[in-house]
Amino acid sequence: MRILSFAAALGLLFNGGVMAAPPDSRLIAPPEFGVIREVVGADLMVLTPSKTCKPSDSLGHTDLCFSGVMPKLGETQRVLVLDKPLPGRLLGKINRDYRLFDVSLETSGLKAIQRELQSSDVRVPRECFSLKDEPVGYLISATGNGWRALESQIVSCDGGPREPSGPYRAEGPVLQSDIGGWRRTETLYNEGALRFLAVPDPACPPDYRVREAHCAVSAIDHLKTNPTLKEVDLIAAKGAVTDKQVLGAEGLMQWVLKRRTKGFKADGRWIEKSMLSLVDGCTGLEPLKWHVKADTKGYQISEKVLSQCGARLAPVPSAIYEVYGQDFFILNCSWSDRPEELDPGCKDQASDYLNRARKESGHFVVISDRYRAGDRVFDGGYIRYSFVFAELTPMDVRMKSTSLQNIYGVNQCVHTSSGRGDNDGFIIVNGGGILWARRYQHMSCTVY
Repeated sequence: MRILSFAAALGLLFNGGVMAAPPDSRLIAPPEFGVIREVVGADLMVLTPSKTCKPSDSLGHTDLCFSGVMPKLGETQRVLVLDKPLPGRLLGKINRDYRLFDVSLETSGLKAIQRELQSSDVRVPRECFSLKDEPVGYLISATGNGWRALESQIVSCDGGPREPSGPYRAEGPVLQSDIGGWRRTETLYNEGALRFLAVPDPACPPDYRVREAHCAVSAIDHLKTNPTLKEVDLIAAKGAVTDKQVLGAEGLMQWVLKRRTKGFKADGRWIEKSMLSLVDGCTGLEPLKWHVKADTKGYQISEKVLSQCGARLAPVPSAIYEVYGQDFFILNCSWSDRPEELDPGCKDQASDYLNRARKESGHFVVISDRYRAGDRVFDGGYIRYSFVFAELTPMDVRMKSTSLQNIYGVNQCVHTSSGRGDNDGFIIVNGGGILWARRYQHMSCTVY
């Protein structure tokens, strides 16, 4: 027998949609949403293309004039380049919608290097989180000394946003970058140490040949010039390579180059080895790649992965619900897994219920203490219980303790533990004049 008791219809409005409560549940704790804020970083000079710049001021970039950029000796100043500056907030892709240059003053003079990847001085406070598709932008404004660009990032503080996607509108005063906050927001390559690379080469001199087909010039020369070294790490390419070529792991083999009585040998690694460690505060954006470097001494290779650094992505807000499951018949007797200590009343009650319900087996909740409707039964509670399985046999009823199963099939929800025993158990309910043990669990359900 199953007596349904559905919770009141509950919903959370977001972005014009509704996240309904799980069926047959009760809201325990509503979601806590964050506040959308704006964090600002460095104030950058804006340059525009110029056709009248002197060669000495262009620093090798024919369309730009860096004469107004004046970093201190040994320091680097970041400069934003826009074709047509307009007041407002600029979001875009580097080297498509804007360019960034690092301008430094060295003893030899000014030096300007165009950046391949975006960087900033925005450091999001620790209580705030980054938002999907909300990179660092620029607040463009005109001043008496030309155009300026203030680095700006939209974040969510003290929780996740109400909407799953932007555009977001900042609330409250602007936040300054926090020196004690997350790592500054930027995109960079994490690179591992250079490793020796062997390549297939039919023309390889015999002294540098390993495993018949591969040439390991750089690795063997390194062992020759370092006689105390017994072995070195060696990567082997499966095909021909060129300088600056990018390879996937499927195109490489990992070996160990060792000395032997005459010459050298290369043994395969049992477990592949990585020399790459992600910078603290950065997350990889794509699969790891291997980058080839060639020079007069031979080939080397290193692991690289494109990484996003800065504040952790905002969590998805969630609500806590008490979700209800099946109703179980209660056996009011003293339970024991030892047959000689088992209360005969347990078998009699289980057999009677199964026969009346025309079932051959079933699960039961055994309670020896007094109970009433509304009581909660859980591990560590004041009402002791056992969860058992009973099966009718031709001569008797066989019973044994069994594990309590989770409630499954609730979308966007996971079982949660609040550190309290009463978040998982049974609640005594009245159905048809009989008291039943209704299964319940607390679940955390995301709002989108």
